[in-house]
Amino acid sequence: MAKLNVKGLFTKKRVIIGIILVVVIALVVTFFANMGKGKGGIAVAAYSEATVARGDITKTIEASGTIEPLDRYEITSLAKGEILSSPFEEGDMVNEGDLLYQIDDEDAQLNIEKTQNSIERAQISQSNTNRDISRLTIYANATGTLSGFNLKEGQQVGVGEVAKITNTGELKVKIPFTSVDFDKISVGDSANVTSALYMTSLSGSVTHKYDSSVSSGSDGSAVKNIEVTIPNPGALTAGTTVGAGVSTSQGMVYSSGSGTIEDGTQTSLMAEVSGTVQTLYVKDGDYVTNGQIIAKLKSDSLTNSQRENSLSLRDSQLSLESNRKQLEDYRITSPISGTIITKNSKAGDKIDNSTASKVMMVVADMSKMKFTISVDELDVGDIALGQTAVVDADALPNQIFAATVTSIAGEGTIAGDGVTTYSVELTIDEPGELKSGMNVNANIVVAQVSNVLTIPEDALMSSNGSTARVAVKSADGTKDRKSGSEENKKTNDESKEQPKSAVPANSGNSSANAGGKAAGGRNAAPEGSEMKEVEIGISDGTNVEIKSGLTEGETVMYIPSTANSSNNMFMMMGGMGGGMPAGGPPSGGGRSGGNGGGSR
Repeated sequence: MAKLNVKGLFTKKRVIIGIILVVVIALVVTFFANMGKGKGGIAVAAYSEATVARGDITKTIEASGTIEPLDRYEITSLAKGEILSSPFEEGDMVNEGDLLYQIDDEDAQLNIEKTQNSIERAQISQSNTNRDISRLTIYANATGTLSGFNLKEGQQVGVGEVAKITNTGELKVKIPFTSVDFDKISVGDSANVTSALYMTSLSGSVTHKYDSSVSSGSDGSAVKNIEVTIPNPGALTAGTTVGAGVSTSQGMVYSSGSGTIEDGTQTSLMAEVSGTVQTLYVKDGDYVTNGQIIAKLKSDSLTNSQRENSLSLRDSQLSLESNRKQLEDYRITSPISGTIITKNSKAGDKIDNSTASKVMMVVADMSKMKFTISVDELDVGDIALGQTAVVDADALPNQIFAATVTSIAGEGTIAGDGVTTYSVELTIDEPGELKSGMNVNANIVVAQVSNVLTIPEDALMSSNGSTARVAVKSADGTKDRKSGSEENKKTNDESKEQPKSAVPANSGNSSANAGGKAAGGRNAAPEGSEMKEVEIGISDGTNVEIKSGLTEGETVMYIPSTANSSNNMFMMMGGMGGGMPAGGPPSGGGRSGGNGGGSR
């Protein structure tokens, strides 16, 4: 077993500890040396001076984001089939509406034709059903007396005759004429019918000529009948014997014998569809006129058929509309004017179930670019739509771009540390050489003032957000020791009353100022100065606006941020004094530094 060299280990440890002690002692000695050089434990030499001058202050919020096109569309297909053409290539400019892909639409066209045929069949069926439903109402098809009408409400009626309508308003009579006179007569000639029985004469007209002979006259000539129609005066009845004279173009001719008045014309009243009698409007023996409603039937089967046909027709119409819309999917056009930045599909490729979701092409509007930044909840209230920002990109050194705030999220996102941030979108109208995916930095201008009094922000002490105290160099460069001590005591007392978290308003270097106050004595006026209260405005992180309390040309004295950091380090090292190994500086000196270097 190897033997452990314990002595060697302790020797190395002592060397290391010795080196650390030497460094610590040097720092602490320097710290205590500085503490004895000025009032409040801070060497006057540690203070810097700055003249109150006029200038411009611009407050900004800085954040980073990734550039992307203003509009970007991934082109996919809703249709399936072979790509017949794709005229544009990657890098080409396209206009909104330009054809990007034409897909074979033969099957879609066939579906449209089939749907159109279905619509036509449904329309024919609907037309027939509507016609049959209209026939459920029975109308008189002639004028006259109704006979044989025996329908009752609720009765089932089939297709066929339901009554007769006898037209007694007009009477017809067949009257014989010799063939010589028959040839002189024409249909439409006026006729005068006389009745010896009723001693009456009625005017009518010739309505028909019968070619066949009915008998022979006394001279052996043929005798033929003509039909004469006369209005019924109400006195004549069927079977009455009458004669007639006809006024022809060759003069009056008279019948060779008498004729007998026939019954009025009878017309069959038909039920054209089957149904159940719902309503009757007349009864048997009533006188009816042509077109008058006689009865109404109802048919559940026809009503159901009408409804089904209507639904079927509507379904087919919707299918046609859908098919026509789907036909548009076979022509893929550009949704925007822009540049084709990616092309994955070309003519000859087939789109099926396995490739339907594939991105065929990406079109982007590269004329404008945008990016999104995350803004802390404490700062988002300073952001407003339309604010401008200065943008730079690591990939494009020495180039800057102008951006505008175009969107502010209404809802924030809570991070794991509990801090809420809000997404803010900025748009660059002239992106120049910026490319999608580049990282950029933005400084959003949230407030600006011009020609105002300014001092370094490090000069602020005991700030409450709107006012602060600053050390102003005395006019003669000196200060009464007694009054200076009283001022320092007063300032130190006020400093103790300030909350430890107090920081200057609108300060970009709040941590440095807070560190200065924590050191103790930083609010005390250095020798040769006096404390003044000032009203402060906005800060750009380096300089701060002074609204009142100072005049142009005055000199302020302050400890720069770098000096604050060094003094803090000294205090930390001094605070270690109580726990240092033997040989270090006195524990009292270390404790004094740890207490913030307050004056004794």
